[in-house]
Amino acid sequence: AVPIPYFQWAVSEYGNIKGLEFTLQKNPTYQDHIGLRLNYTLAQSVSTSSNPGDNYLSPVDPYSELPAFPLSEFPTANDIRHRVTFLTDFQWQNNQGPAIGGIHPLENVQLNFTTEWRSGSPYTRTDYNGRAIGEIRTERGPSFWVTDMRLTKTFPLNDWFGESFGKTAIELSLFVYNVFNLNHAVGLYTATGDADDQGLPFRRKLGDFSSQPYYKD
Repeated sequence: AVPIPYFQWAVSEYGNIKGLEFTLQKNPTYQDHIGLRLNYTLAQSVSTSSNPGDNYLSPVDPYSELPAFPLSEFPTANDIRHRVTFLTDFQWQNNQGPAIGGIHPLENVQLNFTTEWRSGSPYTRTDYNGRAIGEIRTERGPSFWVTDMRLTKTFPLNDWFGESFGKTAIELSLFVYNVFNLNHAVGLYTATGDADDQGLPFRRKLGDFSSQPYYKD
């Protein structure tokens, strides 16, 4: 019989996640209609492996002939140290907001803006051939921030059909993601730390150019 290859996972790695979270919040009231929420998270995620396959091709120790697994933890791929979320919320109840001809266009409307900023993800610095030249994930990529908007309008059915409909209502929502249309890097070149510059166009050496002149004075 032909043997069937298989993989066997062993729990031999270590990981640790810790963090602090602070929140300041003001709820909207019937008089001012404005709610604010500020959240800050400080976190650290370290381990000796970010996923089961991280150390699959670890180099072999020439003395023990065993895989040379990391001896100390390093930042995981999803180690986001700093994260800030700011929410601005505007709410108007029934018969509230500015009136135009006796009609309150903003009544039963909720408008909120959510802005999120977070620090960059870690990566390992490499040379132009992809070989690691620094400690594991000690470099940081670019930060990220985005603002989203949500607009919600509620139509209580008892305003149209009487109290027999109770609290039944129709709610319409509009979501706008990335209000300011910002473009963020989804990756970077680990040799340069830049999302656009691979570093190779300016990495020239003797012999790259022909000695044959292609111009005349």
